[in-house]
Amino acid sequence: MQLDARGFGIAAGTTAAALSAVCWAVIAVAPRAATQLFGMMIHVDLGNLLRAATVPSFVVGVVCWGVGTGLVFGFGAWVYNRMQIT
Repeated sequence: MQLDARGFGIAAGTTAAALSAVCWAVIAVAPRAATQLFGMMIHVDLGNLLRAATVPSFVVGVVCWGVGTGLVFGFGAWVYNRMQIT
């Protein structure tokens, strides 16, 4: 089975961009609770670190996560297609 590397990359990038937007919204609505939640998720005390949700942080996050993830997953699909043993 071959993967459509371009389609897989676009799907993964779009998903990552959407999750980045959701993450930004959580930080914008409840920054202290978000910091505590994210700290619990990675087992680190982030109590002294409080992130501010700004428009530039939203744009950079969505673009970087979307494009970066799309490229990585697209490349992974390309490698998968090349390594298949028939």
